[in-house]
Amino acid sequence: MATLGLIAQPTYSHSVKTLTLKCKHSQLDPHHKTQNTLRCLLHPTTPSSMLGFMKKTILFSLLLLPALSTAAIYQWTDEGGRIVYGDNPPTGVDATLVDVKPAQTFSLPASQSSSAQETAAEDDTEAAADEPVEYQTVSIVSPADDEPIRSNSGFLTVKASSSPALAADQGDQFELMMDGRSILVTTSATMSVQNVDRGTHQLQVRIIDKDGKPKKASDTISFHLLRVAVGGGG
Repeated sequence: MATLGLIAQPTYSHSVKTLTLKCKHSQLDPHHKTQNTLRCLLHPTTPSSMLGFMKKTILFSLLLLPALSTAAIYQWTDEGGRIVYGDNPPTGVDATLVDVKPAQTFSLPASQSSSAQETAAEDDTEAAADEPVEYQTVSIVSPADDEPIRSNSGFLTVKASSSPALAADQGDQFELMMDGRSILVTTSATMSVQNVDRGTHQLQVRIIDKDGKPKKASDTISFHLLRVAVGGGG
């Protein structure tokens, strides 16, 4: 295909929707008129001083496409041999109807409103809160197993831990067992007991649900409470 060089800037005919081009050579492929026109606009032989103007012209032409898509577009040649595109060809000229494809359109998918998203997040949180917590471990942090504790008043502090943390919001609680008996139920991991008898005792901490059913239990440990006996001795 012959090389085309632009020698005149695009102009507009009487119709505001008509774009006029004039090229140095007329060897155009009749089956690719639009491609020939673009080659006239973009060929490297275009003077550098006109490149900025040409870019603006092409952009403006592209902006006109949605409007042009609603009307019939014709191509003809004027008295000066210039190729003209427009929707209002002069009377008596041999104008050819141009097949213009409709502009592509797309629509963004509908998104949830912020309130709907917040409601969904709240529902997820509530659903997660309703699921019973499955405890992996429960243990007694202090006293240590087989630890001697001196307390003349018989005061004892027991510290427990669990993984995951105790779900008090679901009604779960710690239950302190001493010598096989339940002596304290609380949501606190630090438990205090008074008037513990002297001697050796066994401790265990369990997690129970709101109905009092055991969910997880620690290992049983032993401790030795040392108190001064009345009348002497230790």
